[in-house]
Amino acid sequence: MDGQKSVVLYFDNTEESFQDWYNSIHNNVSLLNEQEVEAQNSSMIESEEKIYRMGYVHEQLSANTQFDNWQRKFLVLRKDHIQIFATVPVKVSEWMRPEKAYALTQISIEILPATQGERPECIKLIAGIGDSHVISFVHHDDIVAWTNNIQVATFLAVKQMQTARFLGSWKNQRVDFIVDYSHGLLIQSDNALWNKPFSKLKSTSDDGINKLTMTFTDSSQEVVELEDLNIVVCTLQAFLAARVADIDMGFIVQAGLISPAQ
Repeated sequence: MDGQKSVVLYFDNTEESFQDWYNSIHNNVSLLNEQEVEAQNSSMIESEEKIYRMGYVHEQLSANTQFDNWQRKFLVLRKDHIQIFATVPVKVSEWMRPEKAYALTQISIEILPATQGERPECIKLIAGIGDSHVISFVHHDDIVAWTNNIQVATFLAVKQMQTARFLGSWKNQRVDFIVDYSHGLLIQSDNALWNKPFSKLKSTSDDGINKLTMTFTDSSQEVVELEDLNIVVCTLQAFLAARVADIDMGFIVQAGLISPAQ
């Protein structure tokens, strides 16, 4: 767990034997990791800091090089955000100082094709503030577990958050653009100017700068200018995905982040 020591193992026998050893080591490391997550959570006072998943990954430092430009990092998925550490944190003060931390409602995850950086199990984490990280996992099971856990944790974060409010402009008026889990999309100034449920939203598009265009099922359109467009787009996607996931709570329970009783 200290991230400092490594060893190379050589096998003289068949590839099948190598695979058996590899799977055994990987499964045992995964089990120990789960036990460490439980130990960390049991020692926390604040439930908001609950850890859902953590483990070593590799981050691509630059795609513009012919060399193997990957660095080991420690990835932590918490209740409402994801953190990237240079090494595994041990002390309380180290847990408080990640290299990067992002709210789950303000990121998107893209699974990359196997040719990306010659590593087969990669995702691209894109943050609304403009950052992006290409992250590689050791095993296919890891990328499946991490992406599923991130989706479910984002759903739970949206359910807890309920409402996100952003400053913007609509028809030359300064307004609040509100994404609300129960009521959908709202534009407000001193009073509510309009409100559309998520079910009426047909599609969205943006100019990549500050304009968000929403097309509704009645063919009407609303254009809002926003100060934090990328964050708004990520948040809107998170809320829409949560509404879809809410239809089937079995998906949430199956991921193991909550019990059926919740």
